[in-house]
Amino acid sequence: ESEVAPALADMAKPFRWSPEVHAEMASTTWGGPAERVVEQLQPLKATGLDGLIIMALPPFDYESIERFAREVRPALEA
Repeated sequence: ESEVAPALADMAKPFRWSPEVHAEMASTTWGGPAERVVEQLQPLKATGLDGLIIMALPPFDYESIERFAREVRPALEA
């Protein structure tokens, strides 16, 4: 979880986001252990979410993308 804020800051660099946009992005960014991400996404699932597009910018964090597919997705599909 300690890596979420720095990763978001790195992702935001090319975009020149206003402080308001940065705050909104931070409030809707998922991160941390798989269990925490599942908890963060459960309210969306409860509203009928049946698909998700993950935004990833280079340099891609393949480990996190693979962990999402391997750990988070199956938990949400259960």
